[in-house]
Amino acid sequence: MKKFVSILLILSMVFVISTSSFALQSIDIGQNVANYNAKIVEKVIGTSKIDKNIKENTKYYSIDLGDVDYIIPRSGDEVISFKGEAFGIIKKTLPKDFSDIKSVQTSNGTIVYNSNRSSMALSVQVIEEPVDFSYIQSTVILKDFSAPKSFSYQYNLPEGYQLVRDSEYGLESGKQSTGAIFVVNAYNEVINVIELMPAVDANGKKVEADYVLKDTTLSMRIKPDTNTTYPIIVPLVDHPNRIKTTYMTKSEVLDVRNKFKTSTESNAFSYLISVVLSLVKDMSIVGIAWGTVTFMGTQYNSKKFETWDKFYVEFKKNYAKIDATYKWHPGQRSYYPTGSLKCTYVAGKS
Repeated sequence: MKKFVSILLILSMVFVISTSSFALQSIDIGQNVANYNAKIVEKVIGTSKIDKNIKENTKYYSIDLGDVDYIIPRSGDEVISFKGEAFGIIKKTLPKDFSDIKSVQTSNGTIVYNSNRSSMALSVQVIEEPVDFSYIQSTVILKDFSAPKSFSYQYNLPEGYQLVRDSEYGLESGKQSTGAIFVVNAYNEVINVIELMPAVDANGKKVEADYVLKDTTLSMRIKPDTNTTYPIIVPLVDHPNRIKTTYMTKSEVLDVRNKFKTSTESNAFSYLISVVLSLVKDMSIVGIAWGTVTFMGTQYNSKKFETWDKFYVEFKKNYAKIDATYKWHPGQRSYYPTGSLKCTYVAGKS
């Protein structure tokens, strides 16, 4: 009897060891596949700009940039979401091919969904820009000819929000459509710009693609030809509205006030935007409409001496905290201020 029990114990130990070994081997294989898939995308975009400051728990990865928080799910049947004061919350489902797929993070900061199909994968990256704001990119990878040629993202938006093509939203005179899609809120304000980046093959050659928008679903149909070399990558980039915060002391507010008192409005305004809007790469796209500031719940003309005189006279605490809202310009490929400033007084910098 003792001999029989000993045999059972040995067999149980062998089973546990074998099962554990198989599980570890599966994890290693999944990581290796993810690394391979990530390199397909990283070959095109590089790795130096991928944000690696990723926090994680059992349900999701997150990158908190202060004014916006990107949340990337561990499971492909959950949603990518981004939250921010400038736009609220936007959620995006992944293509159905990645439902129930567990994501894998690589050492370069790329998050990969390997898919049940060996011919297909998806990567998600937050890309840093040294001058502009960062953005989030989702890239479907078609590894060979057997991969599906069509797939969709669905945006889960609050009531009253919608997706609109730039050509339908309304373009300024002389401007051409870039093919971008806008997420607009209930007030018809653009809060996120979706860029439909070109699909490219392994040689960097563009691959023909159709993008179909129906309600809040964005579908992509890829049309490779006999000259296409796999793998093909199909990137989709989201540029949500962002906020840049500037802190001004009372003496700095006085400097702006005095500029509007002693200089021309144009020169004073140029000085103001050099202080508050220093992030902008191309000042030519700031626009003449820019120039309102909300102070303690009331809107003022930020180009007027009286406005900055009021800020100076009523200055409290240690700093004037000025939040400037920025929106992505797909034609210029840069963020620019929307024309909205919000000013409050704070005791310290956060």
